[in-house]
Amino acid sequence: MGPRGNVGPRGFPGAKGDDGRQGRTGLPGSEGAAGKNGVDGRPGFPGPGGKDGARGPSGKDGQAPNLDEFYGTLQGVVRKATDASYVRGATVDVMADKQVIRSAVTAASGKFRFKIPGGEYVVRVSNIPGMDGVVFTEPVDINNMRTEQRTYAVAPPVGPGKLRFVLTWGELPRDLDSHLVTASGCHVWYANKQCPDGEATLDTDVEDSFGPETINIHTLKAGLYKYKVHAFTDGAMEESDAEVTIYGVGKTAVQFHVQHDGKVDDGWWHVTNLRVSDTGKITFEDPE
Repeated sequence: MGPRGNVGPRGFPGAKGDDGRQGRTGLPGSEGAAGKNGVDGRPGFPGPGGKDGARGPSGKDGQAPNLDEFYGTLQGVVRKATDASYVRGATVDVMADKQVIRSAVTAASGKFRFKIPGGEYVVRVSNIPGMDGVVFTEPVDINNMRTEQRTYAVAPPVGPGKLRFVLTWGELPRDLDSHLVTASGCHVWYANKQCPDGEATLDTDVEDSFGPETINIHTLKAGLYKYKVHAFTDGAMEESDAEVTIYGVGKTAVQFHVQHDGKVDDGWWHVTNLRVSDTGKITFEDPE
């Protein structure tokens, strides 16, 4: 092989080549650090007031209190003890601590009715037509939510040497009968309403509850008198609420109640015995 030849002269620069293709998008950079909180802005002006809301539905009326829980009822009738007729125009007062808290005037039926709080009261019957100056009083207990039924038998005062026995009771037994055995041995009751010599009489005989049933002694004699009550119809004597008032023994009437006076035995209530001395002094004795 022969020797390399001498280098030739430099050539002219070549023309500029075309741009190359765009490279691929690079991967996302890592998340930058959190920026600092900005400074608080100034308070804004108050906004306009809101409109009234729609009216809600009406509430239900409140429930009225049940007065029966705090009140009881006293009702009854005023009748004459002498003939059991009804008394019209009498004044019936209910008193507490000597003050009148309720008052009514009886109608032709003799009836009255009061709604009063439970408690202890005194009933006063006055202004009785045909009985000027006669005033009847009696204590009564009223219980809430219960009705007390009373019959008030009124009559003129009895004179010296006389006695009056007045029997009243509740609704049952419907028929109670008064019995009086006098010092002379006369037995006064519905089958024998008058002693032969007029010494004593049964003036009223009520057969439809409440009474009154009245026996009058017109001539008081020395000796022993026995007064008792019999349940003629079905019903317990102990639950009859029977009461006997005796007038003519001193200035104040004497009362006996079936639940705490006398003795009850087999439908009979032996109320009391009365012994009259030769001088007319009356002493009560326990029944046999």
